[in-house]
Amino acid sequence: MKNLAKLVGAFALCSASLLSQASFIASGEIQSLYDSGNKVGSSVDKWYFTVGSDSEILIDVLSWESDEEGRASDDGFPEAVDLNEDGEFTFIDSFIYLFFDDGELSADDLIDFNDDSEETYNDGSLFSADSFLSADLFAGNYILAIGAADPFDGLSTEAAISGTSSNIDFPVSCDVDPFFGCFFQSSDTGDYRVTFTGDVTQQVEVSEPWMLSLFGLGLLILIKRQRR
Repeated sequence: MKNLAKLVGAFALCSASLLSQASFIASGEIQSLYDSGNKVGSSVDKWYFTVGSDSEILIDVLSWESDEEGRASDDGFPEAVDLNEDGEFTFIDSFIYLFFDDGELSADDLIDFNDDSEETYNDGSLFSADSFLSADLFAGNYILAIGAADPFDGLSTEAAISGTSSNIDFPVSCDVDPFFGCFFQSSDTGDYRVTFTGDVTQQVEVSEPWMLSLFGLGLLILIKRQRR
């Protein structure tokens, strides 16, 4: 029984380590929402993470894959830059909300938010439409919500909580003309990347069948050892 208890304890520790990783980069994609063929809004993603100690956490978004005029190439003509190298020039005007995770997300959990920033360039961003936050946080669990900002109304707290925005202006894609730069048009998806820096780990869900399989394998190994 002692060996079994040790195995269960080791399994718990292993499971906990699988649920997180060190300061991390999260990549995602905002989706356009349709009703009867008409674009009616866009999705809002949520990223769950844990702060290990009272400390400053940096959250830096990279989404805008070309500046407003396009990027100048060696021959002087503007061109788009595929920052996340997925072969597409799609992006959002990002808007982020930071919430405390108390198990029941509400407006009372709001800590801070950001639309545009002049501090977002350290991750390779080309344009201030990419969001950035620096926050002194207590050890605990938190949620970052990220969505596409409406050019006039931004992104509401209600949309960040619900996971659905009524914004139809983003995501967009950039069709590049060698003489005139980017021509923006509506897109079904918009790529983004978020860099979390500090004493922070991502919370990653592991499916229950996989966890049970691992536990069963551990028990099988223990039984074989005891028989020997």
